[in-house]
Amino acid sequence: MGFMGFSCYSNRVQEFKMSLSNEDRKLIEEEECLFQKIMASLFDQLPKVQTSKVLANQEARELTQRMTNEWNHEERQSIVSDEAVAHRVFDIRDSTDKALLKLIKEPYFGRVITHEDDGSQVSFLIGKRNNIEAGIVDWRKAPTSYLYFNYQQGEECYEVINQRERKGRIDIRRSYKVKEGRLAQIDTPEGVFQKIESGWVRLDPDKELVAQRSRDIYSREKKLPGILTLITKDQFEMITSDPDRPVIIQGSAGSGKTTVALHRLAWLLHPDNFQAHPKNSLVLVMNKCLQIYVGSTLPSLGIDSVEISTFNGWALSIIRKALGR
Repeated sequence: MGFMGFSCYSNRVQEFKMSLSNEDRKLIEEEECLFQKIMASLFDQLPKVQTSKVLANQEARELTQRMTNEWNHEERQSIVSDEAVAHRVFDIRDSTDKALLKLIKEPYFGRVITHEDDGSQVSFLIGKRNNIEAGIVDWRKAPTSYLYFNYQQGEECYEVINQRERKGRIDIRRSYKVKEGRLAQIDTPEGVFQKIESGWVRLDPDKELVAQRSRDIYSREKKLPGILTLITKDQFEMITSDPDRPVIIQGSAGSGKTTVALHRLAWLLHPDNFQAHPKNSLVLVMNKCLQIYVGSTLPSLGIDSVEISTFNGWALSIIRKALGR
C-alpha cells in the first residue's frame, strides 16, 4: 500500500517537475555528499554508544543483585548508593542511544553557512538533537539556531554566540526533508528539489504548491510534517521569548497556534533554556481529538513523560481530589 501511494505521488510529480541544469546537479551532488558524510559519522558513533549502554546495564544489574543478597547493613547502604549511581548512568547511556537512533532517521532539517566580517566561513547544521561529532546543533540551543530562523539567504546577520560577536552575511540557507534516513527534499532559494523513484527532480517555482504537496505526503503517511522548516521569524521569536514570562498566542484557525505552543514547550524543556522538567509539565487542551494529536506530536519534538489532558478531565480530577474520591 505504501509503495503504491509513493508511485501515485511520483506520477503526479511528473506534472510539476522541471529539467535539472548542471548547476542543479552540482548542488544536489554537494548535498548528497554532505548527507552521506553526516550519516557515516552517526553510524560510526553507534557501536561505542550501544556498548556503553550494555556495560552500564550490566553494572547496574550486578549491583542490584549484590544489594539483594547483602545482609550486612553498612555494606548494603554502600551498595545502595553505588546502585543508584549505576542506574542513573544507564539512564543517560540509554537516552544517548535513543537520541542517536532518532538522529539516524532524521539527522538535520536545516543548514546555514555564514561569511563573517573577518573573512572566515562558518557552517551550521540544525537538527532536533545535538551531536557535536557530526556538527549538528539542537534547534533549541539559541542563539546558533537564530542564524537559521531569523535570516534569509543573502541577508546581513549579527548574533552573539558563545560570548563572541558573529557579524557577516548568510551565504547559504537551506532546508531539508529526510524520510527514514534518506534525503528526500532540498529547499533552496534557487529551487526545490525532490527525490522520487526515478531520481531527483526540480519542482516548479510555486512554493505554495510545493509546500502543499510536501504536506500531502506526510498526511497520507499519518506523520507530522517537517514543521520546523516552516516556522517564521515572528513565530520563532514567540517560541524563544523570555522563559519567565507567559506567552499568549492568538490567531485564526490554521494559523499555527498549536504548532507554536508545542515548540514553545519543547524549547522551555531544554535544560539550557529553563529549569523545567517534563514530569512537572501539563498540557491542557479543549477536546479529545487535540489530546490525541498532541500526544502523537510531542515525541517527535523530543518530549516524553508530559501529561496531556482535556480541560474537563483535568478539572474533574481536581474536584475528585478535593472531595477525597
